[in-house]
Amino acid sequence: MTPSSYPRDLAALRTLLLSQQWATDQQGSLSLTLPPTELPTLLRTLAAQGFFPTQAWLRRFLTQGFDPRQPEQWFEARAYRVRSATLDDLPILLQLEAACW
Repeated sequence: MTPSSYPRDLAALRTLLLSQQWATDQQGSLSLTLPPTELPTLLRTLAAQGFFPTQAWLRRFLTQGFDPRQPEQWFEARAYRVRSATLDDLPILLQLEAACW
């Protein structure tokens, strides 16, 4: 992420977070109140849009658990996205599997 793209990325992340059912915005302070079972869903949704947890967030999550405050600071934009495989992916996945064995 380049410095010039940061504001756009931060705005996109904030919009994406606010679209989630667990998000609240009280006087400009974003907070997430999601049950722990929904965290994988949130991470997949963000990854599909190119946002991934920062190392600092992962360390904090592993030692202290989920912190609902200031989620815009937990994620960073990256140049790739993650999605589930589709049937169109099958030929290349089979090639990869064959190459690994």
